[in-house]
Amino acid sequence: MADGLDRGHWVQYVGDAPEDQLRDEVASLPVGGRLAARGGWGVSPVEEFYRYRGDRVVDPQRSVAARVEDIEHALAAGFGGLRIVADVTAAVVRPEQVEAFARYEYLLDRAMSTLPASAFCALDPAQVERESSVGLACLHPVTGPDPTPFNLYAEAGADFSLAGTLDVECRDLLALTTTRIESYLAGPQLVINGRDLDFIDHRAMLDLADLAGRIGAERVVLQTRLRTAQRISEVLGDNRIAV
Repeated sequence: MADGLDRGHWVQYVGDAPEDQLRDEVASLPVGGRLAARGGWGVSPVEEFYRYRGDRVVDPQRSVAARVEDIEHALAAGFGGLRIVADVTAAVVRPEQVEAFARYEYLLDRAMSTLPASAFCALDPAQVERESSVGLACLHPVTGPDPTPFNLYAEAGADFSLAGTLDVECRDLLALTTTRIESYLAGPQLVINGRDLDFIDHRAMLDLADLAGRIGAERVVLQTRLRTAQRISEVLGDNRIAV
């Protein structure tokens, strides 16, 4: 929130509570006084912030469209962009909620990659299963306090970016994550920005090539500084993979 203030952004605080309670929470924060003095902030109950297609099951496309409208309103009001701080717990406690919210996260990230906006998403680990929380956290470029083995996030100039480690330990998580977003991808090539990859094994490269085939792309193009990735590609000799 403080960083959003410094950047001249509109700050929106989201939580599972009535507006009055959310306003009191903001006022009690160390940054509350600065926000009150400047203005340019608001609160939203979870029920109103997202668009739903069922019992708190987020509609990804409609919810992202609403965020784009929020960004446009912030800019029209003279702010430099939009900063969202959201406790998303209430929208991700059930499996069907997690599936929908993961797709929303990717689409929102893709929109924010070209728009002046950013979001800080938090959840209560006591209420959300660890598998679900990891599956959501890995769709962010930065996570904490318990980092995920890899991060998959949208970025301009590529279908998505990959960072961290892709080995046999996280193969299932990679499969789950890519399955959730593959309907938003299309050929003729699957371009992946891997500049922040620390390691990738041959299984992950083959899995990414399979993903390219499922979306109708001729090949996967992995952009990375890892010389080992180049060597693996040469050894595999798979024309579906370009490093």
